[in-house]
Amino acid sequence: MNESHKSEFIELRKWLKARKFQDSNLAPACFPGTGRGLMSQTSLQEGQMIISLPESCLLTTDTVIRSYLGAYITKWKPPPSPLLALCTFLVSEKHAGHRSLWKPYLEILPKAYTCPVCLEPEVV
Repeated sequence: MNESHKSEFIELRKWLKARKFQDSNLAPACFPGTGRGLMSQTSLQEGQMIISLPESCLLTTDTVIRSYLGAYITKWKPPPSPLLALCTFLVSEKHAGHRSLWKPYLEILPKAYTCPVCLEPEVV
């Protein structure tokens, strides 16, 4: 089911466009049995690029280090893991609310999820 009409995805598309991402072929969708994802609105051809995101749309450890938190995070002893640095940035940006430059992205993140990497081996 196409979900591109939902306000959070409209805001995300505006945010992506402002960061130089352009795409008219992909739409957010909810798939039975697997949940959220992106749906192609046209048939895909072998070897066709599906998506290419500008670096300005990616949340990486470099993004965190270049942010207002970078000066603090680089001073932590012992140095934080990349995951901890990213989580710290996300929590800080979520707390910033409407002032966050990442707000449209944060708004579409799942409220809860299960990551197979974090499951016990017996469960996997």
